[in-house]
Amino acid sequence: MNSPAKKALIYSTYHPDGHLGKHVTDQLSSYADLGLEIFVVDTSGGDLGARKSFCEKIGATFLPRKNTGYDFTSYKYGLQFLEKETSLLDEGTSILLANDSCFGPLFPLQDIFDKLERYKDRKVCVGLTDSHLRKSYHLQSYWLYIESNATPALLKFFELMPEIEERDDAIEHGELALSAFLRFQKVKLVPLYTQEACADAIIEQLRFPYILKKKYWVFQGLPKPEKAVKNAVRRHLKGRAMTKELNPSISLMPVLVDQLHCPFVKIQRLRDDLFRCGYWDAWSEMALDKYPVLKEQCEDYLVNTGQLKNIAKHGSYNK
Repeated sequence: MNSPAKKALIYSTYHPDGHLGKHVTDQLSSYADLGLEIFVVDTSGGDLGARKSFCEKIGATFLPRKNTGYDFTSYKYGLQFLEKETSLLDEGTSILLANDSCFGPLFPLQDIFDKLERYKDRKVCVGLTDSHLRKSYHLQSYWLYIESNATPALLKFFELMPEIEERDDAIEHGELALSAFLRFQKVKLVPLYTQEACADAIIEQLRFPYILKKKYWVFQGLPKPEKAVKNAVRRHLKGRAMTKELNPSISLMPVLVDQLHCPFVKIQRLRDDLFRCGYWDAWSEMALDKYPVLKEQCEDYLVNTGQLKNIAKHGSYNK
């Protein structure tokens, strides 16, 4: 009987004052319950005692470092530790790169790892969502699973990656460059929740072939989605590639969570006052009632950062 394949998580996290957020503890606990080897790369300021103690409690390795270079530098730091201090990479271990930019999980992570089994022993990199932003197809880097056969290509990328200084560097030389490099190395990029699946879900939800006509929206009393979402659905109905102006992890989050059951919600989707009308704005409030764990994590985040503008403006959070 074959033993289960080893999986290691490199988790990048940061808080300016060292607060240990509920979304961070929930996520790390969920991964620990699944038996992953966990390496937490922490660039937080302040007292890190609670963070270190929690890692010890769940059996994770705590790796504090200076707050420079964004998540991709933390991913590199974690991989270098695995290479130098463990034998995991020599034992055919698959690598999960993830950060604390999401709330969740809202659904059991076992469902995700069950899906990953179909890619076992294949040369693949699996992400939750894909994007065409900046005219470069890529997997979004807040959650990337690299099967063991593709880890040599991953290590080679980080060996060649230039120093990350600005946020734009992290996007251009990190997120975008990683997907491009992996494709060049014949690693297949696989999104678990495609934009096409999101478009199909939107079409099914509205149950009408001409969902883009203005009169239909008015007649049915349905909220109008943002322009980028509408353009994406239009292109999909015509059998064309999805729009390049769409950020799925932000614009399609209501569909990703409610209909496709993606377990994570980007904090940015709730934090920033991005959309001001209809379903795409009100979803934040509806989701708090629908997903209790999301509400708990949001409240913790709100108390300790004060940044959740979309949530703080609602009466229930002004009491």
